[in-house]
Amino acid sequence: MDVTPIIRSSEYLAAILKRSLCPSCNISNVPPRIPFRNFCINNFIFISLEYFFVSNSYTIEKYKEAGKIASKIKRKILPNVVKVGTSLKEVCEVIERYIIEQGAIPAFPVNIGINEIAAHFTPSLTSKEFLPPDSIVKIDFGVSIDGYIVDTAISFPLSKGFKRIVETNRMALNRAISTIHAGSSFNSYAKCVSREITDKGFKVIQNLTGHRIERFTLHTGDSIPNIPEWTNRGSFRAYNVYALEPFATYSEAAGYVVERNDSYIFRIKGLKPPAKYRKSWLILYRKFNGLPFTIRWLSSSERRYFKDLIEINLVHSYPVLVEASNKPVSQAEETILVLPEKVVILTK
Repeated sequence: MDVTPIIRSSEYLAAILKRSLCPSCNISNVPPRIPFRNFCINNFIFISLEYFFVSNSYTIEKYKEAGKIASKIKRKILPNVVKVGTSLKEVCEVIERYIIEQGAIPAFPVNIGINEIAAHFTPSLTSKEFLPPDSIVKIDFGVSIDGYIVDTAISFPLSKGFKRIVETNRMALNRAISTIHAGSSFNSYAKCVSREITDKGFKVIQNLTGHRIERFTLHTGDSIPNIPEWTNRGSFRAYNVYALEPFATYSEAAGYVVERNDSYIFRIKGLKPPAKYRKSWLILYRKFNGLPFTIRWLSSSERRYFKDLIEINLVHSYPVLVEASNKPVSQAEETILVLPEKVVILTK
């Protein structure tokens, strides 16, 4: 069927057609974040290309606003919170509360990675854990404003012995970002990251990568390696947002991460649920817009809905990732916006 796309306003460059049932059909499987008004024609939804990439001043401004919040957290809040003896829940709640106070929302639960834990750990509802002495602590968090997400991470050496790996990791990311421009390859970035880290006597975690970000979606399509991959032909494209995050460990380490058996971060799958569970699915999917969450964020009734969806496999879990030989890991992460003439570090 030949259908002419609709241009809703000057904010959008173009529109594309995506087949999906509309809300009036009462069985829509389209996330509520999509602007339906004036887009529904004969059970088809028109979705602007703006939904997928950055192309206008309004969108860029939203990303910059989110980036300013993330930057302030890293510079002014975390140094006063990430200290030996602080409870993990307190660290998370301080960050998450500040994001909400600024008119944004956390894009995912704050990740706290202590020593060999590289990713996907957040304290549970009943956690009594504290930041231990002589450790390396990674804080990874995201800020979302109307679905425009930035993702950033910083490592804190709670022992002098970890200062060098943290500094090496941070400098490797900064220098690699300085090589990026519209059209440059992912592998050229990865080559710089890998060289900077290995030349200092450390090892890059090989199976953790950066990622492209779209509106309401943290990980999309492109993976940006931290070690050059001959099979990766990707390149940085103008009007796209990328989260770049090299992880470093020690030379004697295995150099890759494995999954633990426990999970504390989850995401509701965007699949059509059985009628019996439709209410549970709608409440949780709409609350988080398909983004990750943790049980700490759920009310008692929402925890019952969550249990229902677990039983029918409508919940995706993120297992905790640890360095395979249990060696300490450092992380640095920034979100960048690639424009035709320059690269903007949104979370600096």
